[in-house]
Amino acid sequence: ERFRQTHSLHVRRFAEEGTTSRNLGERGTAIFGLRKNGDEFPAGGEPRRALGGLALLTIPAALLISMAAAPLLSLLYGAEFTIAAPTLAILIWAAAPWAWNRYNAYRLVAADRQRVDLVINAGLLAVNIALNLVLIPPYGAIGAAAVTLAGAVLYGVAQWGWMKSIPEPCPTTTSS
Repeated sequence: ERFRQTHSLHVRRFAEEGTTSRNLGERGTAIFGLRKNGDEFPAGGEPRRALGGLALLTIPAALLISMAAAPLLSLLYGAEFTIAAPTLAILIWAAAPWAWNRYNAYRLVAADRQRVDLVINAGLLAVNIALNLVLIPPYGAIGAAAVTLAGAVLYGVAQWGWMKSIPEPCPTTTSS
């Protein structure tokens, strides 16, 4: 409730002028959200913690699925599909960088740098097409899986370069 009046002013100013008063975490103040029941909660993110949580989810899952690719495919689709196990074993590893890339894409948007994400996407589209043209003819599905993984990793590397210029959200504290 304490921010409603100020927020309304910011919304009106944005509608009239199109300018923002700050980027995420720029002023050094914590960012809060408001639940339906009226409780405030700290809404500032902690990127390292979020990325660590994503790593804890995606890396073990990728490891297990890649190790059990053949039996998993056999169980789900039948023995004739186990030929795709090497492709799945490579492709599943794209899940980890993809999850991190999505998180970082949201941070870029929150910092009003969505153009950066668009440029990275456009550049990597060209790289993906080129790699597919080179790797699919000789390697087939394995080549396509390798390109997908390489694209996810390259996207993350490109994002990481830009993420260094974006201030991390302010740490939030709650009062007792």
